[in-house]
Amino acid sequence: MVSMVIPQLEGYLSEVLEEKSIKIRRVTLPSKAKENQVDMISVYPKDWPSVLIVFGCCIMLLFEDINPQNYINLMSNRISEMRAKVGCDPGNPMEFPFSLEKAKAIRSMLGSSMKLKTQVITMIIVLAGKSESIGSLTNYLMDILSWSELREFTFIHDNLLLTKSPVLLDPRLKLELAHLNEAFKAICSHSIPQFFSYLGNYDDQYKLERSRFPIIMAVAEELRITLMRSLMIPIRTLSPQCLSVPLLKSWSPCIWIIWLTRGSLMLHKHI
Repeated sequence: MVSMVIPQLEGYLSEVLEEKSIKIRRVTLPSKAKENQVDMISVYPKDWPSVLIVFGCCIMLLFEDINPQNYINLMSNRISEMRAKVGCDPGNPMEFPFSLEKAKAIRSMLGSSMKLKTQVITMIIVLAGKSESIGSLTNYLMDILSWSELREFTFIHDNLLLTKSPVLLDPRLKLELAHLNEAFKAICSHSIPQFFSYLGNYDDQYKLERSRFPIIMAVAEELRITLMRSLMIPIRTLSPQCLSVPLLKSWSPCIWIIWLTRGSLMLHKHI
């Protein structure tokens, strides 16, 4: 389905699967469906908008972290939003194209390839400039996938740097903060910073390694968990997009004092 929409990706998909010792059998549909026992009604979308929806689901599964707790709601919301983007008939319901098991297989087999994901991002950026339904869909995918490999950095930026957390004033973090500054400079200097992990200069990629700021990363992770628990949201189901500055700005001063104090205590725990 992916290669139907973006034929240029077929070679990359085949390469990734062959590396995992998965044999590919090409079947021409619908002419060869019967002899290969392919149920066209259940597996083949009847119209182009539906093809685009399945394509969009395939692309998102390369990047999304899915589990039994979030899969149904996540995909229901994504499919509903994509249907609006590509102009699906509201009276034509659409079932999930993949079970959770198949979705996890796509994520583990194809989503583990940085090379494939880089090519996917590159092609999506190109197609986003088109005016047809594919342009609307790929613009949506660009928005959804933005910062997907940089979530830890966006969380640190929003919840430690912008809030001027006292954690960052500790002199013992001087070297880590210098490394963090280098990472942010590299990201922000790129023409498309939200996809720096895929499209950024290879020589700058080392600047994102967690080992360069282990304490800051550890403190940020504990703060993230604290935030989710305070909002009474299951940790594994909270989307990183929820951790936004507007949300945090809505907290009362009392909660902020607890938040910042807890951050300072966490710092001493990790040093």
